Amino acid sequence: MHDKDDDDDDEARTLPLPLEWILWLYGITWPVQWVVVLLSRDYDDLFAGQLALSAGAAREESPANPRPRLDFKWLWVQARRRVQALIAWAPGVPLVAMLSYPFGPGAKVVSTVLGGLWLTYWWLVGTTAKSSLAWVAGAEAGPPFFLRGLLKWTERIPVVRAVPRLWGRVTKPLYPPAEALETAPVALSGLALFRAIASIPLLALWVRPLLPVASSLLLAKAGHPRPRVTAPEPQPAPGFTLR
Repeated sequence: MHDKDDDDDDEARTLPLPLEWILWLYGITWPVQWVVVLLSRDYDDLFAGQLALSAGAAREESPANPRPRLDFKWLWVQARRRVQALIAWAPGVPLVAMLSYPFGPGAKVVSTVLGGLWLTYWWLVGTTAKSSLAWVAGAEAGPPFFLRGLLKWTERIPVVRAVPRLWGRVTKPLYPPAEALETAPVALSGLALFRAIASIPLLALWVRPLLPVASSLLLAKAGHPRPRVTAPEPQPAPGFTLR
């Protein structure tokens, strides 16, 4: 009787048992990790700031008195940027559907590939945006490559051109990191892949402070302009150096 129940459980299982355990462990550790991130954000910023100074990267803002706390300002910035990214990403979904439709039976495959590339692009922009250097251009940043193309192709079509113009307005807050990505797309693609691999719970806690520094170094090497310094550059803490 016991063996029969085990057989029924095996038949009802839709995923292999090891994968079920992995997914269960992932689901448990992910929320715990985010609680740790929220409370230890000051220490992440402090480490990233010291690492940037030691590595010669663009200055990353460090808290004066790090302590465990909920940084509501940081939470607001992160929530706002994620909403902006969602708004910028959403118009691409119907565009992918339109481009895939002429392929008939292969439309689903084409849609999956194009949709994956579209998501990958915004993952790259998000990785680039980890660095303060990616936001230096501010309001002077231009639109990303796909919007430049759409604006050029539709500039003589009175009604259609309103669509990419509206898309450009809602995407404008993300122009700086999108423009920065174009200065070093290959190198930043490698960093984005590393970020995806290192997103494993617990491992991500150690990797998070490294991402803004790595992004800054790649952008600086590609010739992305550094911010103007209006105050003396701070020095790394004693004994903290990569040189």
